[in-house]
Amino acid sequence: MNKKSEPDQTANRLFFDIPESKQEKKRRLRKILLAERDALSLAERRALEDTLCQKISSLPCFLSASMLLLYDPIGSEANLLSLAKIAETRGVPVGFPVCRSNPKGLIFRQADAQTVFEPGAFGIPVPPESARELTPDENAVCLLPALGYDQTLARLGYGGGYYDRFSVHFPGKKIGVCAERFLCDTVFAEPHDLSVDLLVTEKRILTAK
Repeated sequence: MNKKSEPDQTANRLFFDIPESKQEKKRRLRKILLAERDALSLAERRALEDTLCQKISSLPCFLSASMLLLYDPIGSEANLLSLAKIAETRGVPVGFPVCRSNPKGLIFRQADAQTVFEPGAFGIPVPPESARELTPDENAVCLLPALGYDQTLARLGYGGGYYDRFSVHFPGKKIGVCAERFLCDTVFAEPHDLSVDLLVTEKRILTAK
């Protein structure tokens, strides 16, 4: 992909001198990053996912995780489900997110290869209500979906705020993933926006300072 389509080179530059609120800038950046991500070829996406999974599976926090909190990819999100298989072979429980509206928040229910998912909020498949709700501890690892990150490891999500609320009380390691080209100069983070502890791209692993 050439420089013309790299968000870290051009997307942020579109916003610096425009008199808009952070919310408006974030909305526009989301559209740009989503379009860029959707434009990745299947081969590019598979290569990225393979590299991300290899890097994550060798992280010390993953190797010692008490549980893995994952997500079922929607659209062009990175598919990291092979990590669930690795965790399951080690006897580590794997949980998937369930969005609750009242009160607004996020919980994780355990699932395995035999679990039959059911429709959830926003059309996202979720484990059934009969599945066990997982209670994270300090050794839990959570992998988060996102559109992009910046150099401070601030996350640009989809605007619902579910992971931001979840992170306030999450005691474990939060791991973000994205292609290097989606590492932006800024994602216009606000005080309530989530930052991750580690960010994994196909080229490097960044740690929060």
